[in-house]
Amino acid sequence: MKTGTKILAIGIMMVLSSFTDIVRRHDIDDSKYLEFGKKFPGVCKVGALNGDGTYIGNGWVLTAAHVIEGLELKEGKHKVYFGDQSYAIDKTIKHPKYQTVGSYDIGLVKFKKTPDAEAYPLYTKKDERGKEIIIVGHGWAKHGDTRTWLDKNGDKRAATNKIERVTDDQVIFNFSHPDSSETTELEGTAGPGDSGGPAFIEMDGKYYVAGVSSGGIDGRNGPGTYGAIEHFTRVSSYLEWISGIVGE
Repeated sequence: MKTGTKILAIGIMMVLSSFTDIVRRHDIDDSKYLEFGKKFPGVCKVGALNGDGTYIGNGWVLTAAHVIEGLELKEGKHKVYFGDQSYAIDKTIKHPKYQTVGSYDIGLVKFKKTPDAEAYPLYTKKDERGKEIIIVGHGWAKHGDTRTWLDKNGDKRAATNKIERVTDDQVIFNFSHPDSSETTELEGTAGPGDSGGPAFIEMDGKYYVAGVSSGGIDGRNGPGTYGAIEHFTRVSSYLEWISGIVGE
């Protein structure tokens, strides 16, 4: 999802490079990220190699507008994948103000048949700054001290991070080195192909969708390395638009 030295998640390069996964700490065994990913069955693949999304109920998946744009560039009948189960897409909706390079990078995907999947509520508060988040995604994987992608099996992983700042449109966080005082236990960040995937905030044992993977800036040694900065679309800014389509 994120490559280059500028914020590309909402640009053409990101649409065309949607097939890699969660980037993790080099000092933590990958099995912990894989096991953590199993806790989120409602996080799905949108298109076979296009990006991710989160099931939010009523037959709808929340994703990034540029992931939907990627689907539109490809011919054929597209599906959404929850593990081994696939569901045909009925329709897609991008935010009406979305442009290929710009804000409003959020969209919705509707199924022809309601999936047998866990639905997640949306985060409605405006206190995201400083909160720990959980990010989830499929695809290739690597760790933060190498440029080399190590796993291309399309497995689901989950990692943690902490929101450092917010704007009207985005929540933003860094991929901290394990030696940093800011690093989390399963520190990680999104990579090319995690586009559209969620950032969850946990409250009272429930996971709420607070962000949608949108774009990022390279780390010190290139894409997906320590120091990378991630920009997720801020869900709390789009509640009215989402509920107007999906329902409460």
